[in-house]
Parts: sequence; C-alpha cells; structure tokens
Amino acid sequence: EFQEVEAVLDRHVAHAAGLRVGDAVAMIHSGSRDVGFHVGHRWVANARAAWPEGVRHPGSGLYALQGARAEEYLVAQGTAARYAWLNRVVLAEWVREALEAVPGTSSSRLVVDVPHNVVLRENGLNVHRKGATPAHDGQWALLPGSMGDASYLVVGLGHPDWLASCSHGAGRRVRRQAMRRRVSAGAVSSWACVTLREERRLEEAPEAYKPIGPVVDVQEDAGLLRAAVRLRPWRTFKA
Repeated sequence: EFQEVEAVLDRHVAHAAGLRVGDAVAMIHSGSRDVGFHVGHRWVANARAAWPEGVRHPGSGLYALQGARAEEYLVAQGTAARYAWLNRVVLAEWVREALEAVPGTSSSRLVVDVPHNVVLRENGLNVHRKGATPAHDGQWALLPGSMGDASYLVVGLGHPDWLASCSHGAGRRVRRQAMRRRVSAGAVSSWACVTLREERRLEEAPEAYKPIGPVVDVQEDAGLLRAAVRLRPWRTFKA
C-alpha cells in the first residue's frame, strides 16, 4: 500500500524515523504464503498422535507439545516466519527498483519491520501473539487500518499485563464469507485498490474492518502504546 504521512503525533519519533507530513510511504504486509498454515496443521496432528491412550481428548481441541516435539515445532514455525520476512524483503526491493526507475528517486529506506502471529521466546517464555504484535517499551510497531482507513506508526510502552503487546491492526468486524454475501447484494463501496483477484479485493473492503481510530485510542488509554505517525492510504495492491 502506498501511503502519505498525514499527521505527526510524536515529533521525536517522526524525526527518528525520518518522516515528515506529505512524505510517501510503502507498507508491505506478507506472510509465509501457506507455509505457516501447513506447519501448524502438521504439529497439531503430531500433538494429537502423541496424546496418551485412554486419556480423554481435550474438548477445546488444543493439544500440548512438550520436549523434542515442542522444539521441532518452534524451529519449523521460525522457518515459516523467516520465509515471511524474506517475502517482505523481496517485495520491498521490487518497490525500491520501481521507484528508482520511474521517478528517479533513490532515498528509500526501511522504517520498521515487525512480525505478528508468531511465537517469540522472551524472558524464558514462549509468547504467542495471535492478532497481536510486539510492543516492548520504546519498540516501534505498525497498526494497519483497512484499505480505506489510516494506518499508524506507534511506540510500544511494554505493558506487563499485556505481555508487551499491542493489536496487529484494526481487526475485522465482518467475516470474509459474510462480506461475499454483502458483495452479491452490491453493498460495498469503491476505493483505490488494484488486484489480480476481484474476490479478494471485495473480501477486504473497508466495511469489513473496525475504524482504526478507536482501536488506537483504547490502547493508548490502557497504556499499551503511543501513536506517533498517522498514514493515509493512497493506492493499494491486493494479491
């Protein structure tokens, strides 16, 4: 997504990030392209197979992994996370090359790269952030809105009750299946998005997500983060 710096809310962070109002920003969101999905399913099957005979299976469907199997899972999950990181690196390089070839600029730089939906070992614990991202004291994070709403560069405050985390973004309020039904009724607005698959664009319509402003405000009030820079979407490419 190409964005414009719309507002500076913390001038010290903005200065450290090299961002000023009116600057162009590219935000890249890419995961492990199904590698993580297959890792998860494989180790769920491993945990189920290792469940002791004669012991009732958990009604929640959640199985514990211990010992060597747990370590194997963390290695596999780490491999998927690194693959996701490499996807972002490649996409960023393509953007940089295009910017150099067309406008002739060569001043692009990385501001922040932060993961979500991964297990990280912190202070002797395995912290699994689902729908969340690390927000240690002073750590920068991104809170994406929808393709029609703002995104935020924020600073984590390391809140211990929330395991030094904040939300990954605005969060959905309408499931993809429900959005497809709405689309069939023609109840989705238009926005600046280019895509190779029209159904994906419609599933990710701005109406499917919560407004980002209240999501940021409630986390600021709770002491999880401090908003630093607000980014306005300009053009989005959705694969």
